[in-house]
Amino acid sequence: MAVVVGILTDFGWGVYAGILRALGKCLGVDVVDIDHDVPSFSVVAGAYLLYNSVFWLPRGSGVAAVIDPGVGSSRRALLVVTKHYFIAAPDNGVAAPAAEEDGVVAVYRLDEARVIAESRKRCQGPPSGWRLSSTFHGRDVFLPAAALAALGVEPSRLGFEIDPDSVASLSLEWSEERGEKLIYKVLYIDKFGNIALSSREKPPAPRYLVSTPYGELVASTARTFSDVPEGEGVIYLNSFGFLEVAINKGNASKKLGVQVGDEVTLTPIGAS
Repeated sequence: MAVVVGILTDFGWGVYAGILRALGKCLGVDVVDIDHDVPSFSVVAGAYLLYNSVFWLPRGSGVAAVIDPGVGSSRRALLVVTKHYFIAAPDNGVAAPAAEEDGVVAVYRLDEARVIAESRKRCQGPPSGWRLSSTFHGRDVFLPAAALAALGVEPSRLGFEIDPDSVASLSLEWSEERGEKLIYKVLYIDKFGNIALSSREKPPAPRYLVSTPYGELVASTARTFSDVPEGEGVIYLNSFGFLEVAINKGNASKKLGVQVGDEVTLTPIGAS
């Protein structure tokens, strides 16, 4: 069975993603593009997408989660070994929800020189030499580390084991009650403008005023989009089990003017 490495980035579908795919082939793994359209610099959205995608990969796979606004800085590069996966990611919380769900076995701080040296045994890179860049650690560190670990290279050959409790954490669930109002944060917005929120519980009232500082929308709680008339708002649990706000054949994010990280308030219709 082929060794698989999933890649999740905010690079877009251009040359950077293409190089990661090429490098994966050169190292001897099958690459699965999870997504390259994570909102730029959004660690929260990256964590949400990784959490909801990693478990569809074969057990034993590697994952390179490269949402890395701190690239080239003093932030640590990690290889998180879980019960079933090898997740290479910056130490900013992007790997935390998925790793915690699967169960963390060990965490290694990657040594960039070691990673490149091990990688060059399988893929030589450019004639001028493969050197660590200051801005493309997806190529130089994360994709190679995930691939090598999945191929069976001992993590201790790629870095140094560290205390798992020392790495950044991140929670995908957050809510607050203010009287009858329910407050959530935006985790992700898909291409349809559907807004994933930081809860896995459907609110109890049949209808809500969904509001942000930038707009508002009346929405009914339901099972799916077509349970409400076209153009009307709907609140439901999405295919990942998270609370989501949408407009049937419309764009809720444009209506509400939200971005990842913004707060969204649900007020039961008729409440003060």
